[in-house]
Amino acid sequence: ALKRMPRENEVVVACVGDITAETWFSVLADYPNVSVYLPLGVCDKCRNTGGEDILGEAIATAEEWAGTGMGLEVDPKSLKCHKRREYERKEYMEKIARTTGLTVTKLNPATAALASVTQKLKAHRHQITQLERTLNTMCGTTTAKRRRTLTHGRQLVLSTLQNHPELAQNMQVSTPECDFDKCTSCGECVNVCPTFACDLVGSGRFALESTYCLGCGACVKVCPEHALKLVEHDASNLVVVDPEAEEKAAQKARAHEEAQKVKAEAKAKLDKMLDQVEKLAD
Repeated sequence: ALKRMPRENEVVVACVGDITAETWFSVLADYPNVSVYLPLGVCDKCRNTGGEDILGEAIATAEEWAGTGMGLEVDPKSLKCHKRREYERKEYMEKIARTTGLTVTKLNPATAALASVTQKLKAHRHQITQLERTLNTMCGTTTAKRRRTLTHGRQLVLSTLQNHPELAQNMQVSTPECDFDKCTSCGECVNVCPTFACDLVGSGRFALESTYCLGCGACVKVCPEHALKLVEHDASNLVVVDPEAEEKAAQKARAHEEAQKVKAEAKAKLDKMLDQVEKLAD
């Protein structure tokens, strides 16, 4: 579609329908300066029809979740590629990955921008790893010792909502709700769940870990007593509390309180000294 070699800050995909709404949501929340180039008619001769429609729906959903818009260009002249990096990419990526902090400020603007993105991606990978550890500790396995599956798309959503919890109200997700008067605890819902989000706890009571649930409805379809139904609600229950962040916030609050206390004590001592000086002057 470009009819030229892609530049260093351009990403080419095999099919425009490849990128999911969750990916676009993650991109829009943290990288507002991204635009998409889709020349008109590029999908006309493709046998996998519908790519443009899938792209449009995915971006529209992500824009609704993120509360912001994305640039969609149909003319290659409208693409904005201000920064050109005329150096070997791999070498500098490795160098910048090894150098952080003050060293970055000494680099040229293009390299500094690359360093910022590299650090951001590194922090994102670390966050996803910590997120998985937290979820594994809290609810990573079912009562039958089955390990729950956290899909890549759900990882992106959870990590994005951790950084931007206010966006949860923009998202609508569907999760199964159980009518316990009809439920016979047969376990069919547990067996068919692709991520093992469903579980039977205690004496066979239906339970759900919503962070793992994809809202596919398989459990609803397989339930012989029709005890389950999908209910739509916002994504506030997908905001996973980061224990480390809470501890850091608590430490910061304690440090601030201690600093205020020391400041007050110093002010009191200073006032006392000034009073003594004034008395001597008299």
